[in-house]
Amino acid sequence: MEQIGIIGLGNMGIAIAAQLVEAGKQVAVLDLQNERMQQAVGFGARPAEDLTDLTRTSQALLLVLPGPEQVKSVIDGLGGLAAGTEERITVVDMTTSDPAVSREAERKCAEIGHRYCDAPVLGRPKGCGNWTVPVGCPNETFRAVEPLLQVLAKSVTHMGPCGTAHAFKLINNLMLGGLNTVIGEVFAICDAVCIDRKVFADTVSESGAASVSNLFLEMAPRISDSDFTPVFALDLMYKDMALGIKMAEDAGAVPVVSDCHQQINAIGRAQGYGEQDCSSIVKVFQMLNGTTGG
Repeated sequence: MEQIGIIGLGNMGIAIAAQLVEAGKQVAVLDLQNERMQQAVGFGARPAEDLTDLTRTSQALLLVLPGPEQVKSVIDGLGGLAAGTEERITVVDMTTSDPAVSREAERKCAEIGHRYCDAPVLGRPKGCGNWTVPVGCPNETFRAVEPLLQVLAKSVTHMGPCGTAHAFKLINNLMLGGLNTVIGEVFAICDAVCIDRKVFADTVSESGAASVSNLFLEMAPRISDSDFTPVFALDLMYKDMALGIKMAEDAGAVPVVSDCHQQINAIGRAQGYGEQDCSSIVKVFQMLNGTTGG
């Protein structure tokens, strides 16, 4: 039976591991946090000793890491293990990362006989199994990874060569960041003009208005209840938007609106909200308006 290795057991990595185990896959996991490792062991994953262990026992290696620096570290580690690796591994990078890092990772993997694809996720952890996953890689690699990704996603789309899927994800997250900021702002305006947050949230959610998005439906009750337990932390939003803005600028585009939203994210992080959910951005606008939440 094919074994899948997973490096990174954050909210997304845990969801992926659980989904694969439920689908009958043999899954080995590796993370720096022992608590996360024990959680994965609890639902049937095998704890890997180290990267060497994973490369010797896995046919596919999924990277679900915080960002491009961690991806580069793992790819460099694979290079150091090349002499002891006989079987060709397919590295599936599901991190939200930099397209340039993806292209370099593909080159380095090819040098040591492994395949690489970038396959970031569009969706929240609880939606695992119904995600959308764009994939960047050669056609042969796509055919090899598509069955595995179909366990995790209802839509798996080949975007083109390596790097294109991460570019796609970063563009999506620039939109996500913009919506996140605007939703936070309008709730703070509700406070300023004495409109009850919950009444606003419930009425708009049920209205069928063009302004209603899935993100609004998710954020509105959290902001109404001032519940900023992290689902997608503000620090991660800031990181993703920084990567997207840099990508746009490197391509000669001018991300004017995204820059404005990122300035608000920076204020939120400076105020200490980075580890809270990205919906905590409402507190930045409350501070600017001199109001408090209802």
